[in-house]
Amino acid sequence: MGQKYYIEARLSGYCGMAQESRSTKHFVAALITVIKYRLKYPIVNLNIRNGYKTCDKCNEGGKLLCNPEMHSK
Repeated sequence: MGQKYYIEARLSGYCGMAQESRSTKHFVAALITVIKYRLKYPIVNLNIRNGYKTCDKCNEGGKLLCNPEMHSK
């Protein structure tokens, strides 16, 4: 189901498009990419995917609800 680590670099927080990005399955490659992008760009985002959990409460009428705190109230 895709790559585990996704790194993107941006010049501005207002721009929705990344200047450079990379996906990888390896932690060391992700860490090297973060350091490389950090030296070049002011904003670097690292996203880590640890999988997902199936949830009956997360699907309501065909709409996917992303905030689990909504169901705890």
